[in-house]
This record gives sequence, structure tokens and C-alpha cells, in this order.
Amino acid sequence: MSNIKTIFVAFASALLAGCSLGSDNHDQPSNDGSRASQPDAQHEFVEKVNGYLANAKRSGATSEQIAILEQAEASAEVSIEDYEASVDATLDCLHESGADALDNGMIESEGLSIRQYGVPVSAEESHPRAIGDGVTIHRCVAEHSYWIEIAYQLQPSSREVRQEYREGFREELLECYSSRGFEVDEHGDITELMELGMYAYESDTIDANCLAEIGY
Repeated sequence: MSNIKTIFVAFASALLAGCSLGSDNHDQPSNDGSRASQPDAQHEFVEKVNGYLANAKRSGATSEQIAILEQAEASAEVSIEDYEASVDATLDCLHESGADALDNGMIESEGLSIRQYGVPVSAEESHPRAIGDGVTIHRCVAEHSYWIEIAYQLQPSSREVRQEYREGFREELLECYSSRGFEVDEHGDITELMELGMYAYESDTIDANCLAEIGY
């Protein structure tokens, strides 16, 4: 199957990767350089979901997607059951529309369970739905799961899973930086350390992509 847009990549946590439908903006550090506390993270997430709700309504989301987002706003959480059900609804819609959609089931991305599926570009072009200025996706994705997928992957518990996964690369990453004379705070936040290294590589400050070298 060719010319498939893989939807989960739009929300997954590939660090600093370009995405077709959205991006994963990492937690912002507090004034002392640490990540936001759990209550703060939950508050920030609820504020984001409030925005997702408004956007979902504007882009023609189903009542089911709206209801799950409202529950997420109230509980600061999207359950994996609601996440999977919303993607199932998207895939059912895609198949009913005649799209030859790809479904690879649940996979792990940075320790987080993610549903990997895809939509043929030609199908998306035939059934576009605007979700923002100059941004369109297949109407089935917009109607059934788009905003839920974002919320699921950006909720505090998902961020914690990914952060723990990244921590497993700290020692190797620091060794790679040290071998190239790239000085960083070895006790710094692991996500920020990864971002610093990627930026340094892309700006030719360091001659190696340490993330790739350590198998991240």
C-alpha cells in the first residue's frame, strides 16, 4: 500500500520530528528548571482539553468525541479504552467511505501504547476537513478521533511514561556528548538534554547525531 499518511506519527513523541497533523510540545519547565508538578501538569492539560473541545466542535466532531473530551476535561485523563474506541470509530468511518485504510493495531512508542493507522493521501484529498488555518485531515479522523488522540498522547500520565523511557538513554547520551566535547548539565531534564543535542547537531555545533548513535 503506497501513499499512506500514518496518523499516529502526527501525535507521537518522536523528538523534534516534523509532523503532518500536529506536534508534541513538551512540558515547559518551571522557573527553577524542573518540570511542572503533577497538579500543575493536570491543570495545564485541562486547559488544553478546553481548547481541543472548542476546536472539535468547530471542525464537526461527533457527539461521542465531544463527550469523551468533556470527560477528559473533568477528570484530566483520557482512558486507553476511550482512545481505542475513538480510533475504531475513525477506521469504521474510513472503510465505509471506501478508503483502504491501514491498521497496524497497538504499538509501543517510547513506552506508550499507541494505535498505528494510516489514511491514503488520495482519500484524504477526496474527503478533507479543516481543523485549523490551512490544515486539513480526512473528515473521518476529524469527526471521530483527532482531538482525543492528541489529548491521550499529551495527558500527564502519557508524558510521564515517555519521560521514564527517555531516562533509560541518559548515560549513553551523556557519554556521546562528552566524547565530542559538548558540555551540558548532566543532571538536567532528559528531554531538554535530547533537544539540546538535536539542535546542536542540526546547527553543526556537534558533528554527531547522538540520539541516532545511541539508538533512540
